[in-house]
Amino acid sequence: MTNKEEGIAHLKEVDGDQTAISLTKEEFVNLMKEGVKIPSHVQIIFSDVEGSVTLETVRDMVIPVMEDMEELSDLPVSDLYDVPLGLLRRDNLRCLGKCRFHRESFRERKYWPEEPRIEPKDVRRIDLCRTMLTPEWIRVAISTLFHEYLHALGFGGHTPMFRSLEALWPDEDANGGYPRKIRSHEHRMAFSEARRETLRWLWDSQGIPFSVWKKT
Repeated sequence: MTNKEEGIAHLKEVDGDQTAISLTKEEFVNLMKEGVKIPSHVQIIFSDVEGSVTLETVRDMVIPVMEDMEELSDLPVSDLYDVPLGLLRRDNLRCLGKCRFHRESFRERKYWPEEPRIEPKDVRRIDLCRTMLTPEWIRVAISTLFHEYLHALGFGGHTPMFRSLEALWPDEDANGGYPRKIRSHEHRMAFSEARRETLRWLWDSQGIPFSVWKKT
């Protein structure tokens, strides 16, 4: 067992279930700072998260970890606290998150590697898919906001450089990444399937045939 695997060995099992561990938000953040990998068969139950998850809760579980990443140490990570957060449309189909910039920002600033680089102050708002804001799927919301914060720090497009930074997030099973790689991330794929069923119900309730839904 590696040191990072040992990082979860002492955690409290849920009702004797070895595939589920109980964590507080603070404990989860500390594990992420330590780079502990959560095994794909392990479900995390947040003992201090109930009902709807707020955008601020997600933010406060992402930025402290980013502030601890050596690879981001020369970037204005703490300024991300000032970036407004919002929600995507309820019938949004394709996006999990969207980083929206002020149009005028690109007159003077550019994406990496050009300078001066886009910064958090150039972001108008970051929107997240509301389906993620539940205790069950908060890990996907956290990794998605990390993804969007990388865009806010000036890394545009899903370039190899961007993907290498995205891979820094330790909770790999909930993370994004290259389309081929994401298929091995079980928690992320489970969320995608649950979201698909939710959207199918929403569209069916509006009288839109599933055959049309699949092509949209």
